[in-house]
Amino acid sequence: MKTLSVKEITMAVSGELVKGSSERIIENVVTHPNDLAYDTLLFDLDSQSHFHTNVFRDHPLTVVVTENAHLFMGKNHVTVIQVKNVKEAFQRFIRFYRQLWDIPVVGVTGTCGKTTVKEMIAHILSKSMQVVYTDKSKNSLERNLRYLLRIDEKIDAAVLEMGVACPDDLIQSCNYFQPDIGIITTIGTDHLEHCGSQDNYVQEKAKLLKGMKNRGFLILNADNEYINKMNLRNFSGKIIYFGFNRKADFRAKDITYSEYGMKFTLLAYGQSYRVYVPGFGEHNVRNALAAIAASHIIGIRIAEAVKRIGSFRHVESHLEMMKGYNGSMILDDTWSANPTSAEAALDVIKQIANGRRTVVVFGEMALLGEYSHIKHREVGKQIQTNHIHDLITIDKASDTIASRAIELGMNPRNVYRCESMQEFTRAFLPLLHANTVVLLKTSMLDPRTQYIKQIATRGKSSI
Repeated sequence: MKTLSVKEITMAVSGELVKGSSERIIENVVTHPNDLAYDTLLFDLDSQSHFHTNVFRDHPLTVVVTENAHLFMGKNHVTVIQVKNVKEAFQRFIRFYRQLWDIPVVGVTGTCGKTTVKEMIAHILSKSMQVVYTDKSKNSLERNLRYLLRIDEKIDAAVLEMGVACPDDLIQSCNYFQPDIGIITTIGTDHLEHCGSQDNYVQEKAKLLKGMKNRGFLILNADNEYINKMNLRNFSGKIIYFGFNRKADFRAKDITYSEYGMKFTLLAYGQSYRVYVPGFGEHNVRNALAAIAASHIIGIRIAEAVKRIGSFRHVESHLEMMKGYNGSMILDDTWSANPTSAEAALDVIKQIANGRRTVVVFGEMALLGEYSHIKHREVGKQIQTNHIHDLITIDKASDTIASRAIELGMNPRNVYRCESMQEFTRAFLPLLHANTVVLLKTSMLDPRTQYIKQIATRGKSSI
């Protein structure tokens, strides 16, 4: 964080300094007293912080309050800024701090691909720039402030994930980061439990335009049916499309699988480039296109971006290929589980099998609300369509996948519906051998995932 004086902050939040020195220096900003450290500014957002507990100790700190200024009058180490409304003051501070920096800020959203596209852009830019970017897939709203404060005088660009778990999440993230480059990687199905319906979820993703105040650069997936139905009439900035569609500004053709990734020809602005991107799947090609497009806007030549992306390394558990037990091959796609990522993962295992036996382990796809049953059934259809040889399910929700696959003709003897990890282990271990490719499609939020991964790679577990 850029160090700021109490005087600067008091002016920025339209407050009144009622105790302490205006020259005190602030080195960090928090919204909960448990996060306090030396020279920290606390916004008392809940107006019920634990002022009488030891969290305040003797740290030199500054608080922004509405009603509780009198509680600090006897504390010499505390500076107090009083405002009419703490939440409004906090929003003023966020706007103030963001506006200190005239740097490109990329906001990445989408049902799948957010983390990979963000990591790809950061990888490309980091070769010649100082970049702030989201840690792995840790894109929850409560982390936004710490990412914003990582921007200081040394930073040249920022690349931030912006998720949609609940209505208006995207708007809140845009309020923090004020992106001038926005990316929607794809829109599929996820978080219906809180958004209520597929239409509502799509509308939430479309709020990126409002969050960007309908200006800047918008990078969109030309191949996605939901994105192609978005109302873009009010967007006054520049729209750039990526994908396989002929209307794409960054278009891929001649796509092939190689030993460790994808090769394709990129067509952009009348030029063609041969590209290699580590990691499997056509979705990964689209991720690379979006990353190259964003990097180009920021100032990296396309040829240079293509060169840099060839050394990209994926985040763990994103279709990560590893050696499995007894000579098998494991595709670990356990970071998250939703219908869109499941479809992409099943296509990948079909493409790389090369005649080997395909085994898929499925757990529940959570957060689908009343749509859970139908979405799990759709994955069951995909299991059969992709000619998966063996299916293992580990809970009631994924058992729906098994039922549908059997309905559509999958041999029941190749479907293992496990009710415990002991049953899973007995079914799974005999399937692991040199002629087997295994897709693990559970979620990191599932406590059984680590056990499953250990069995897949070592044949035993220490858990």
